[in-house]
Amino acid sequence: MINIILPDLIGIPDFSAGAMENWGLITFRESMMLYDPVESPLNQMDQIAITVAHEIAHQWFGNLVTMSWWDQLWLNEGFATFMSYLGAEAAQPQLSLWQRISIDTVQVALPLDALSNTHAIVLDVEDTSDIASRFDTISYYKGASILLMVYRFLGPSVFRAGVSTYLNKHQYGTATTEDLWSALDAAWPPGNVHGAKTVKDIADSWILQPGFPKVQAFQRPNARQVDIIQSKMVSMSHLDGYGPTWMVPISMVDSGGSVGAGTVASGWLDGQTTGLNLSSAEVKWFKLNANQSSFYRTNYEKANWDALTTALKANISSFSPEDRANLLDDAFSLSRAGKLSMTTVLNLASYLTRETHYLPWHSALPYLHGTENLLFNTEAFMSYRRWRRSLIEPVFKTTDCFHAIPSDISKRRFCINTFDEACNADLPECIAKAQKMFEDAEKNITRIPPDFHDAIYRTVVKHGDEVVWDRLWHRYQTTQVASEKHILLLSLSATENMWLIERYLRYAFNPEMIRPTDTVTVLMSLSLNNYAARESVWRTIRRQWDVIVERYGSDSTISGVIRCLDWMTSEADLEEVRTFFRQPGRKLGAGALALNQTLETIDLRRQFLKLYSNQTGIWLASQNH
Repeated sequence: MINIILPDLIGIPDFSAGAMENWGLITFRESMMLYDPVESPLNQMDQIAITVAHEIAHQWFGNLVTMSWWDQLWLNEGFATFMSYLGAEAAQPQLSLWQRISIDTVQVALPLDALSNTHAIVLDVEDTSDIASRFDTISYYKGASILLMVYRFLGPSVFRAGVSTYLNKHQYGTATTEDLWSALDAAWPPGNVHGAKTVKDIADSWILQPGFPKVQAFQRPNARQVDIIQSKMVSMSHLDGYGPTWMVPISMVDSGGSVGAGTVASGWLDGQTTGLNLSSAEVKWFKLNANQSSFYRTNYEKANWDALTTALKANISSFSPEDRANLLDDAFSLSRAGKLSMTTVLNLASYLTRETHYLPWHSALPYLHGTENLLFNTEAFMSYRRWRRSLIEPVFKTTDCFHAIPSDISKRRFCINTFDEACNADLPECIAKAQKMFEDAEKNITRIPPDFHDAIYRTVVKHGDEVVWDRLWHRYQTTQVASEKHILLLSLSATENMWLIERYLRYAFNPEMIRPTDTVTVLMSLSLNNYAARESVWRTIRRQWDVIVERYGSDSTISGVIRCLDWMTSEADLEEVRTFFRQPGRKLGAGALALNQTLETIDLRRQFLKLYSNQTGIWLASQNH
């Protein structure tokens, strides 16, 4: 039995990290800990619940049992990330945070791990800059994703027993990945789901090599058999090849099964190929990776993609919300990698006019915005804007969340997503609603519900003048509510007024105006969410680079500055970034890996446009957009 006395928690105004798990006193950035039930939105409650649970989990995973060396960092951060969802679900079950663990971890980690400039979860650390750069998406979110996969194939009771053994055996000491696998194997009874295989046999392929598999599925004509082939997921100009393999837990649902009744088939892909049986030879569609329980992408023949799209448009309840989210995530990502036509993707995404659950929208929104961002300098841009608006318009018009806050959390999240996307897509009715609610609040006629502060502030800033910007800047300076301060910081970056953009960039590097811990937040929000600001941010980064390295070079924060350039799409952009950062004597601090990832991202975006921009424009024209 392990007894840990939980430490006190304290919020600190100017704290560079989100939080720190000190054994005697857990420290937090104020916005990551302080919640005002009158002023703070639901997503702030989510963030606080996850962050607090993460730091409390570190009391066991990190403090009680510490990684043996920095190459084992994932045992701290991956475990704390995974356990934060279990912990938050136990402490705040009404938030239903466990339902979104795949979206928050798997869907976050897959895109970065698809780059050639990724790294294995367990990787040698040679100097201090390596240490700082390991506090990244791979250690946190891929680490959590692999634990989620192990948790699901072992089952909760076996996983819990194995982790308990691991903690008891290594308490007040250090441990390695091998120690974890050994403890889990001891709890896994003989005759497990994969015969003589051990957890180590299965999990090492996910931990010790970078990347993940693309699983291709083919239904044999007039037969129940689905043939499944794996290859390493690669992007664009890289050819699919057999290369490394993973031991992949495979699950499948099809049109012959009932939603919520579980998978119709499951098995293991051990080697290049395997096969599974459908519920019958007459099924209309099938889908692998039920509820996105494993860490891979799935691609199908066009006939099955078309059948999945038809089924979604006919009856979305044929699929669980998690499976609908997974289909969108896989389709858009495969397209970005050059593995699936944009025609297929846009056809699939068109079903969203009927979507009323927040999970699929939560998956789709970054891709809808990201695709628009990609197309900004193409002929297809305005047509795409109209298509994006056509998806949310019918949903917005049939959703009313302002007369009463929905008591159901998923419906409340759906309301937030719907209003946010409608305003982002410049739907006139949403813009008018936001402006009216803002003005009524300014006149003390009504209050803006906290859940909608973010969307309303951004909308009135984007479509407003200097007077509106100054009002919200004054509110940012004077509010004592941490969550409100953070929302205002992001919202002020929505202005398309070039003078205000330049002013905001000056403020971002003035510690008397904006805390240095928030500077990178301003840079990222301006560059990745505001077309008008991107070039100004890039000029500012170049001008302020020495200051940036001095402030942030020793930790992973500098990676966020470099990722501000992920919007770029041309060969000229690529050369400009490469020339600046590769100049002799240029210091990168802990940002070397992030720079390589950004250079690769820009090149992939360039290749995507070369491959798909014309195809996208033709499809949009065919839909009268």
